[in-house]
Amino acid sequence: MASSTPPTYTDSPLSLLSTLRFDTGKAPRLKLTAGKSDFVGYYLASVECVEIHHRYEETLLFPVIDKAAGQKGLMDDAVHEHETFYGGLARIQKYLRGKGSDYAAAELLTITDSRP
Repeated sequence: MASSTPPTYTDSPLSLLSTLRFDTGKAPRLKLTAGKSDFVGYYLASVECVEIHHRYEETLLFPVIDKAAGQKGLMDDAVHEHETFYGGLARIQKYLRGKGSDYAAAELLTITDSRP
């Protein structure tokens, strides 16, 4: 017998995770003393995830949206927005692949916070 009560998630969103950024409005910079090579691997994997995400949107999703809307180029602004990421992502990759766990936190932050 089917229930007439909808699942909880349809009536209320999940609560936000508590983080220092959310709770205080500040993004603390942590001093990493151990696990630097793990951090580098995580950071490089995160960069790759952004690149893959953008590639699939641009090659698969956006063309489908354009076609469904009947308007070629509808998603061009999103593609141009993606392009603003690529120079910084390439600089991060080059820096971390060259330095590995010998990276300088201040230099990595400068690259991360830089604009194209």
